[in-house]
Amino acid sequence: MLLPDLVNRLLQKRILKKTTRMLLSRAGESADPIATADRELIAGEGPWFQGWYTRITMEGGNGSIAVVGGTQYLPEQGMTKPTKAFLPGYLAVIISDNGQTRIYEAFPEQTTFWSNRDQVLDDPQSPYWEEFLWEAKENGTITNERIDISIPGSVEVEATLGARLPWNHCVTWLGPEGLVEFLTFVPLHWFVSSLGSEATFTFVEKNGTPVTLVSGRGFAHQESNWGTLFPLAWVWAEGINPDNTRQFALSGGQLMLGDTLLTTWLVGYHSPIIQWQFRPTIPQTEYITSIDACAGSFSIVAKDSLRKLVITAEAPAYSFVDVSVSTEKGFQPVAGVSFSADVTVKGYIKVPCFGYVLVDRSFFSNAALEFGAGYMCEQ
Repeated sequence: MLLPDLVNRLLQKRILKKTTRMLLSRAGESADPIATADRELIAGEGPWFQGWYTRITMEGGNGSIAVVGGTQYLPEQGMTKPTKAFLPGYLAVIISDNGQTRIYEAFPEQTTFWSNRDQVLDDPQSPYWEEFLWEAKENGTITNERIDISIPGSVEVEATLGARLPWNHCVTWLGPEGLVEFLTFVPLHWFVSSLGSEATFTFVEKNGTPVTLVSGRGFAHQESNWGTLFPLAWVWAEGINPDNTRQFALSGGQLMLGDTLLTTWLVGYHSPIIQWQFRPTIPQTEYITSIDACAGSFSIVAKDSLRKLVITAEAPAYSFVDVSVSTEKGFQPVAGVSFSADVTVKGYIKVPCFGYVLVDRSFFSNAALEFGAGYMCEQ
C-alpha cells in the first residue's frame, strides 16, 4: 500500500464529505446521539462496536482506576438497526492498588454514543473533533473531559480530565494508525486520544463495610476502539511513569483483512529524549515479538532503518482479571488484563560503523498488560 495513494483517497473523501454537508446544510450542526463518524457504521449491515477506555494512574504510581464503556450492534441477534436508539453495551470499572486488582462489570441494555473524531478531516486545528460521549441510561456518562459512572451496589466513579497529551507531538491530531485510521474497509481501528492528561478522581466501592471514599490526582490515558469485531488474538499495553514525563502504549496481533490474516503492531513511546511511533506504513518497519500469557510476559522489538525500540513486560499471573470485549455473541470475557506489569523500554539509534547505540531507557511499574483471545493462556 503506497502512502501517496492513501493520501489522495483521503483527500477525495474529505472533499466529498464537505460537499455533502454543504448540500444538506449541516455545517456546524451540533453533535447528536449518533454523530457523523458513526452514521457510516450504522449505514452498513453490521456488526460493529465502539468502545472507550480511560485509565487514571494515581499520582506517585501506586495505583490506578480504569473505566471502560462500549456499545455493540449485532444484527444477527435480532437487533433493530438504530438511528438514535439505545443499544446493548458493556461497562467495567477496574481498580488496582497494593498489587491487587478488582473489577466491577455491568451489561446495560440501553447505551448510546457519539464521536466527533471524523470531523478532524475537515479542520484538524479545531478542538471540536476531540469530543465524544458514551452513555448508559442507568449508569452514567464518559466523555473526553469527564467521567460520571455508577454500577449500583458496587462502585461509583467521578473524574475530570485536562488537556490531551497527543500520540504524535508533531501532528497532534494523528493517532497510532496514521492515515489508515480513516480507511473504512479496515475492520478494526485504534485511536489514543491522550497518553497522559492531568486528572482528578473520586471513587467509592460499595461491596464491603465500611464504605470508603478515595480521591486524588493522577494522569489519564484515554483511547478508543471501533470497527466490526476484536482481532483473533492480541496484546495491548500502556503505562505512565509517576511524574507523567514518560508514556508508552502498544497494540497488535492477528487481524483478518478480507481473506488475508495479518499480524501487525502499533507502538508508541514518549520521553523528554525521544518521541517515537512505529506503524506498518512507515517504510522498512519490522517487528519481533515474544508472547507467553501463561507466564504473564511479552516483548517486542520495533525497528526501522534508523531506530529500534525494545519493550519487555512482565506481570504476575495472579494479577490478571478477565474483561469482556466485543464478539459475534456480544460482549464476552475473552481477554485478561493486569495493572501490575513491570515494563522496561529501551530506545536505540543506528550509528554507522557502531551499530545500535542506546539513547534512552525507562522503567514503568504498575503498567497495563492485556492478552486477548488466541494469545490468552490456555491452561
